[in-house]
Amino acid sequence: MIGYLKGNVLSSDGKNILIDVGGVGYEVTVSADTATQCMPGSLVEIYTYLHVREDEMSLYGFSDQKTLMFFKRLLTVSGVGPKMGIELLSLPLHRLKQAIAEEDKSFLTSIKGVGDKLASRIILELKNKVTIDFTPEPSQTAVINMDVVLALEKLGYDRNKVVQLLKEMKEPLQNEEEMIKYCLRHL
Repeated sequence: MIGYLKGNVLSSDGKNILIDVGGVGYEVTVSADTATQCMPGSLVEIYTYLHVREDEMSLYGFSDQKTLMFFKRLLTVSGVGPKMGIELLSLPLHRLKQAIAEEDKSFLTSIKGVGDKLASRIILELKNKVTIDFTPEPSQTAVINMDVVLALEKLGYDRNKVVQLLKEMKEPLQNEEEMIKYCLRHL
């Protein structure tokens, strides 16, 4: 089993990265947050989950073990496979946990591919298993507002680019409208 990779990023398309580890290239599917940390040419450390099916083997990668463990917990929910798990983890981990703990079904259904039944099942099966971190993780800044990201994504903008722009934003903005205007000017 492949549980960890350390190497140079050869390429990235925002969803998959190719990592050179000792002359062997590993293609790894990553979340949007992890993809922003994996620029071509950079040295990365990725914790991985190997998904084996009858006709395919896929690697899913995460920037830290905490996110990997939560990904594995998501996979225990009926209807959540690795692709859906990665999609869910494209949101900041602390915000996803908060939505589950607070039974915020509308937040979960705003994620591509998550319907009302799946959101209810995720909440039901994970509500008592999540612990909420009230401070954002080091890789995420307080300026990332997922409502802004989702609104711009619905307008056709790439989620990875929006998240990266919000992370790099130097001026703190107070409301969602200002954040959206800022992003529209800089995308």
